[in-house]
Amino acid sequence: MVRLLKSFFYKISKDITFRITLIIGAGIAVLMTLLYLGLQLAMGDEAGGKLLTGQGMLISSFSPAQNFGISIPINVISFVVLEFTQGTIRNKIIAGHSKFKVYTSLYLSGLVFAFSLLFVYVGLCTALGSIFGGFDPNGTAMIGTSIGGKVSGEFIIKFVVLSLLAYTSIVSFTVFFATLFRTMGPSIPVIILAIMGCYLLSMIMNVVQLTLESETSISIMTDELAKLAASLKEQGVSDDEIAKLSFKDVATPTHAQLIERNAMVGTFDNIMNVLKVVDPLYGISAVSTNDQGIATIDNYTFIAGICSNIAYAAIFFFSGAAIFKKRDIK
Repeated sequence: MVRLLKSFFYKISKDITFRITLIIGAGIAVLMTLLYLGLQLAMGDEAGGKLLTGQGMLISSFSPAQNFGISIPINVISFVVLEFTQGTIRNKIIAGHSKFKVYTSLYLSGLVFAFSLLFVYVGLCTALGSIFGGFDPNGTAMIGTSIGGKVSGEFIIKFVVLSLLAYTSIVSFTVFFATLFRTMGPSIPVIILAIMGCYLLSMIMNVVQLTLESETSISIMTDELAKLAASLKEQGVSDDEIAKLSFKDVATPTHAQLIERNAMVGTFDNIMNVLKVVDPLYGISAVSTNDQGIATIDNYTFIAGICSNIAYAAIFFFSGAAIFKKRDIK
């Protein structure tokens, strides 16, 4: 195993394609920084200050479905497929290495390959964002479609942990299909569709849930406001004073009240709890906020994300190793 990994590190240190990919990743990081900087200048200091920051660039650059993130598994596919087409895998087996060790080294090499690209891109994005906008773990960041979303140190730590585990699952999934098909043709669309599907599914479902809860909350508060207006009118309060009433004058509905008013809220709760376990990208794509408007990843989502990613990584690794062991290497 050590010899196989040493062989990989030697090969990757001499590989011009890997170096070019690293340069491209660094170039995209600079380009994204310049883009955010241009938007910041166009939007003005007050709005733009919320756009280009170290914490904002850190969070946005980790996305596996945006910017450079989606290209990482594509590069891993290219690396794995070349190992087959150039006869490297065949030579390793002829040299006496077991197929399990060869597959394991291929997977570990894929992880090193992917995380090298990831750390260069994320590290440079974060560094440039910090230079231009500073790094404040309790500041603002672009969260989903919200430019001015607030974050916290706890959120950033949980987000980074789930992101790293998500890329581990993605590499496991990528190596599995790359060794299964042994060609880039079908491997790339399968990987892209899987990543985009997992990422967008949780994001869309989260938006639907939040919209449903918001509409139900407005309905309840409208009714409460009408009751308050009627009560005040009976007490002889003038119409002018009653007209000044707003949602601030009534209590925000509890989650239990939302469920009582709309059974779909409870149904969506159950669906989302299942999705948190099933979808490995849920924790980094469907970000919610607390009452203070601060982005949060609750403990259930965090633990579910850790378990699901470890499970997916293990399932695809051992399944891939088993299939690889039974197939002939030509």
